[in-house]
Parts: sequence; C-alpha cells; structure tokens
Amino acid sequence: ADAVFRRVCREQGADLTEVDFARLGRSRVTLSGTEFELAPYGQLRLGLIGDYQLRNALLAVTAAEILRDKGWAIDEAAVRAGLAAARWPGRMEVLRPAEPVFLLEGAHNPQGAQAAAETLRQLFPGQKIVLLLGMLADKDVDGVLSAVTPLAEAAVTVTPPSPRALPAEELRRLLPRTLPSRACATVEEGVRTAAAAAGQQGAVCALGSLYMSAEVRRAALALPSEQKSSDREAYGL
Repeated sequence: ADAVFRRVCREQGADLTEVDFARLGRSRVTLSGTEFELAPYGQLRLGLIGDYQLRNALLAVTAAEILRDKGWAIDEAAVRAGLAAARWPGRMEVLRPAEPVFLLEGAHNPQGAQAAAETLRQLFPGQKIVLLLGMLADKDVDGVLSAVTPLAEAAVTVTPPSPRALPAEELRRLLPRTLPSRACATVEEGVRTAAAAAGQQGAVCALGSLYMSAEVRRAALALPSEQKSSDREAYGL
C-alpha cells in the first residue's frame, strides 16, 4: 500500500509525509492511559491504553506539526493537552477501575485481538483474567480466540444484538475444553456472571464485537460498587 501512496503522490504532485516511528521512545501502559517518550517533546501522556496506540498518536502529532508549519497556531502545550484528552470508546475503555477492573474492547479480528492481548499482558502481568466474549458468525472466530484465550482463567459467552451474531452456546463450544466457561442468555447476565467470576481482585475484558458495546457498558456501570468474590461453581465456571 505504501508504494501506491508514493506513486500517486508523485503523479499528482502532492506532498507526502511518512511518519518517523523512530521518534518513539520508552513507554508504560496503565489503566489511566499510556506514558511515552517522543522526540523532541520528551515525556508525554496519551489518554488511550496500549502501545499500539502510540503509532496513532505519532501520526496525529505529525499532522499537527505539518499544520503548524503551514501557519496554524498549534503549540507544544496544545499537543500535550490533545494527547492527554484523547478518548476512544470501545478501545480498552475502562468501565470500572477496580473490584473488579472491567474493560471494554472492540477487537473483532485476529490483528485487533493480538493487540488487545498484548495490552492485557502489560496491564496484568502474570495474571489471568475473565473474558466476556461475543462475536459475529462471519468473523475469524478461531483467530480471535487463539489470541486471547491463553490469557483467560474463565470465559463467559454472549450473543451480540445482531442478526449475524454467533449464538453464545456455539461460541462457548469453540473455546478450549480446559477453559472453564459458561454461555449466558443475555449480555446483562454475561456481565454479571463475568464480574462475579473475577471477584474484587480480578479483571474482566469484554471483546469480540462492537455490536454489544452499549449493552456491556450499561450493564457494567450498573454493577454494585463492590463486586464480591463468588463460588464459580454457582455460575457454571
């Protein structure tokens, strides 16, 4: 694709700026965002969670720098403030910061799932989490599951609100047999079950389809302020 961009820009006499990712330095991923180094600004904070978001951030910074060179009033303070204020609902969105941590992630293909898995490993090193999974039948379900299920101590499946959805029970049967799992009749039930399975000290990540984002968000925000640990056997996990 890059070769096509370069060729067409030459043909049209258009300027082409390619982002210099070597400008990125060390980074640290947290539940409040991603701290990173960027030449020549030094330490910056991005309101989005995940190292892969730093490439998006540098693309935005590069565009701002080009506009500044063309006379736009975009100073360093504006760059810093803009990065810190960046929000992307459904992309490692923190619905609950604790008891348990509850994340909403829209990854629905293997590449997105791999990026999500790497971010989860950084957020919860050495810790297994509970997955709340819902997917459409026409997606690469096996590719997504192979990326995220190694991180899971248990999984709860739901049916996203879409005519293309893969039924929760069918999705559950595709999970590794060694992974404790349960299929739920509704997204709301799935949220409650996953949160109870994780307990106060655990974490839940809901992913697999953006179609269920609104219901997951609504149900997660309605959970009790303290989700007590529960006997997993009572939830079929």
